Amino acid sequence: KGPNQSPFCVGWSINTQEDCLACFTPGEMSYPCHTKLNPLIYDCSNISNDPCAKVDCFGECVNVERGSLCFSGATIVTTKQKGAITMDKLELGDEVLIDATTGTYEPVYSFGHRDKLNVGKFLQFLPSNLELSEDHMVFVQGGNKAVPASLVKIGDFLSSGQEVIDIKNIRRQGRYAPFTPSGTIMVNGVQASNYISLQKRSDTLMVGTFSLGFSFHWVAHMFQLPHRAWCKMAAATCTEESYSEEGISKWVELQYHAFTWLFHPNNIA
Repeated sequence: KGPNQSPFCVGWSINTQEDCLACFTPGEMSYPCHTKLNPLIYDCSNISNDPCAKVDCFGECVNVERGSLCFSGATIVTTKQKGAITMDKLELGDEVLIDATTGTYEPVYSFGHRDKLNVGKFLQFLPSNLELSEDHMVFVQGGNKAVPASLVKIGDFLSSGQEVIDIKNIRRQGRYAPFTPSGTIMVNGVQASNYISLQKRSDTLMVGTFSLGFSFHWVAHMFQLPHRAWCKMAAATCTEESYSEEGISKWVELQYHAFTWLFHPNNIA
């Protein structure tokens, strides 16, 4: 293990280093690039050319400036088995609340993204403290549709009926995207999609400036149909998963990279 250190702050605001969102003991978290590193913390300059790579207290070199496709590990979900837990404690097979109105729970059959080491960038909606990447979709009041978090504005109302009074840009370690059969999940009391938008700041598939009318929530849910069906028919084979270096499930890695390329404006405009 690395040197012993005092507890330190993580989750600093992008705009100000005065906003410490959480404090953890060394070995549990790594350091975002913009924090003032203790000089005793080792860097990875001898094994990595990435200026954002730092070494954690277990001696593992982690990249702390990657994009995110998901929720932060600090967000809260409600499970049948364990009650309310943070996202980083959620496991495959846990039954998680997906609709607060009906009290419906569904099993987590996969994690589209599960990355415990790397630090991601998230939008934090207040006062719900929902933290998700800008492309991850969340249900808003009116229209009952899932939109990318980047489209939510101060004054908008989330599916919970709660008004968004402030939005912060934060960084946290850990990135998670649990998949449920319905494609939805309750996070911090807000119903969110399991999926992301593959075109910046759009909830529907666009060709140039024209919308094809297909929501990215629907598109992603349809492409996950074979995966869902397999895990329903052969549940024993879905109790473990493997992930890429980026933390993306092998079930979705090829689809994700292919459709990210396909839906890029330069390729479909």
